[in-house]
This record gives sequence, C-alpha cells and structure tokens, in this order.
Amino acid sequence: MLRAALLVAPSSFENFYVAQLGLDRRKYVDEYRNDFVWSYVEALRAHDIELLAYIASNRERGLERAADGFMVRFLALPPIWRRLEPGIALAKTPLERYALEAGQAILLLPELRRALTADRIDVLYVQEYWTGRFDALAHRSPVPVVAGEHGGSGGLQVHAFKRSSLARAAAITVQSSAECRRLERYGCEAVRVTNGVDSDFYVPQAEVHRPRRVLVVARLLDAQKRISDVIAAVAKLPPPWALDIVGRGPDEAMLKALAERHGCSERVAFHGWVSSREELRSRYQRCGVFALPSRWEAVTLALLEAMACGAAPVVTPLRPFVDVIRPGENGILVPFGSPAILAKMILRAYEERDQLGMEARRTVEAGFSSRTTMAILARVLHSAAACDGGPR
Repeated sequence: MLRAALLVAPSSFENFYVAQLGLDRRKYVDEYRNDFVWSYVEALRAHDIELLAYIASNRERGLERAADGFMVRFLALPPIWRRLEPGIALAKTPLERYALEAGQAILLLPELRRALTADRIDVLYVQEYWTGRFDALAHRSPVPVVAGEHGGSGGLQVHAFKRSSLARAAAITVQSSAECRRLERYGCEAVRVTNGVDSDFYVPQAEVHRPRRVLVVARLLDAQKRISDVIAAVAKLPPPWALDIVGRGPDEAMLKALAERHGCSERVAFHGWVSSREELRSRYQRCGVFALPSRWEAVTLALLEAMACGAAPVVTPLRPFVDVIRPGENGILVPFGSPAILAKMILRAYEERDQLGMEARRTVEAGFSSRTTMAILARVLHSAAACDGGPR
C-alpha cells in the first residue's frame, strides 16, 4: 500500500483549527470530519493509499490515530515561530509574506524529514503551491512532492521562483480548467483534480418541504466568504425568509453585529461548528437555497455537498465555480459584492428550486463524486511516488 502525507496549508494548528474553528487536539483527531482532508483520507483507502494528515503546530507533537483509522501527525515548530507567525496576517507586501512562509517551511523541515522517515512516507502532497512554503519544500523534500491547488493561496504572493519550484514537483493538481491554463505560462502541465463528495451519503430527501431559508456553510472569514453580503441580502427579503449560518471563524462577532444593524438578527441563526455529518446533510436537504458569494475558492466541498443533496445553489462566478455551475440549469451565478442582486437571485433560485436541485444532483453524480475525483488523484500519487524523489 502506498503511504502518502498531506501537509495542510494553515501556518499552525493553533492559528487555524484552535483560534478560528474552536477545536483542540482531541476534537480534531476524533470528531472533525467535515473538511477535505478527512474526505481524501477516506476515499483514497479504496485505491490502496494510506494518507496521513500532517499539521504544523506550536504546541502539539506526535502521531495520533482515531478509531476510524484517521491518522494525524502534529509537526512541532520551534518556539521562535510563535513570535513570527502573526507577521503573515500583518504582511503588507508580497515579499514580507513570502519570506515568512518560506521561513516557516525551513523551520519545519527537520521535524518534517523525521516524520517522513518514521511514517515511511512515499510521496508528500503539499496543499497550496503559490506560497513561499511550497518553494522552500519543493527543493528540500527527501520524497517526491505533489503540488496541490485548493483556492486558498491567492493574494500577496511572489511568483519569481515558481517556474523552478513547480518544475521540482513530481505532479501538480489544480481545481479548475482556468488554473491549468494559468500554469501553462510557467511551462507546467497540471492534472485537474477537484474536491469530490460521497454521493451515496449526501443525497436528496424525498418529498421534503424546503422552507424559505438560505443556508451558508463556511469558515467565518468575511474577506473570502462574503457572508456579510448574504446577511444584507436576507435583510432585503421579507419574512419568513431567514438565514442559517454553519461554521466558525474570526468574523463571527462582526457578522452578528451586522445582522443587528440590518435589523434582521432574529432571522439570522448562527449554528457554529457542526461535527455531525448527518446533521449537516439534513441542513442541505432542507434548505430553500444554498448561497456562497465568495471572492476566492476552490471547488469547495460545501457547494458540492449541497448540490448532491439537491439544494439550489447561488454562487459567484469564480473560476472553479464556473466549471461546475451552468447558469439557469443547475445553479445561479451572481456578481461579487451586490446584496441587492443576490437577494433577487435567491428568490429566483427558490422559485426554480426543484429543477435546479435536480440538475445540481446530476452534476455531482456525473463528475464530482469522490469515487471519480479520488480515482484521478490516486493515479497522480502512484505516478508521483515512482519519481523516486526527483522532478517530473
């Protein structure tokens, strides 16, 4: 069986999973199952790949194994990183951000190398290749590296070294056809491997009544997810229209205050982090409309899960979303930053919810089931492992 490690993007376990999602070590290992990491681990088992999650941490260290077989290794960062890490969020120039990201990788490298040896890892999958961290690791990893794009590393980046670092990758995976074309400018070929969902679990519920409620499932980081636009849109809709927000994040207090200012707080429910897949599925099955007006994304799992459950999606025309949504057929596209238009499109999606939801379900079955997408990723990982540590 091939053994692979997935190095997740957050700069530390504490900065993302603890501070933003409210998890601790035990909850993450034993309970947190609503993200792409766990779905990759579960789906790749069917393709003879044992995938371990690797997470940089300021306080945690060691390998953990959950009852369902999910394995997580916490990679201990040197104490100096606690003083440097806040600089990533405060970086004002691409060079500052790049230097901090690359510096974190160099600090992490000794621990990473020990882990790769101890876990007998054949190939390392690094989430987000536009970062300085990837450039540092691509040239120093003792095992073949697969470069992954998940839509989360846009913004302040330095591209000067990308041609050489991407050339060191044994393979590159992307989430959209537009990203494939972008990489051609760097002389790179990529394989499109989107997120995929368990379409046998996320299914529509027969003869269910879908009330006039909008559902958002997202990390509460408004610069990316623009949940504030959904709140403003719902404020423009008359009762009984309401909004359900599932997720946690740094902007939760700001969003609650925004609902108060719009005078719709009694119609906006914050449900926090939902650990139960069954509860999350039920929310997808019973929402009137699923909305996600993000400014950047990959082919996010929340969108695919909602579509698999027959929800009518309303999203922004991001490059990955355009590969999924056929406007007016299986969903509706709305422009960025326009709550008034978003409100109108929510009404339209609700009126057409049966047709949109049915086509959304067919779309997932045809190309975004984890059976399909993870079979492609499995071939990429097996091929990369055969590179024996060298570039493509």
